[in-house]
Amino acid sequence: MALALLIGTLLAIAGLLVTSIQGFAVASGLAAARPVARALMARHVGYAIPAVLFSLFSQSMVIFYFIGTGRLVKDETRDFPETERRRILATLRDLKRRTSPAAT
Repeated sequence: MALALLIGTLLAIAGLLVTSIQGFAVASGLAAARPVARALMARHVGYAIPAVLFSLFSQSMVIFYFIGTGRLVKDETRDFPETERRRILATLRDLKRRTSPAAT
């Protein structure tokens, strides 16, 4: 599952980069000198909408994945002795704090 999320995120980034380059080419007038400018604009919109939707989908799945794994750890440690459970959850909080400080 984690590999699928990583691949989805990388594809979303690639799609956003391609549409950004196409949009820059159209907006800056680089494509205006050629008759394919109208086709490039149509292609830009045709790629941008699916790229944004795919990016939204992949980021939503990443969030749900992290929420689910956090819930799984809490459920699995529920039957542990209190001291061991607190130690595990403190270690998990420390890991989250180091890996994603903006979210904690």
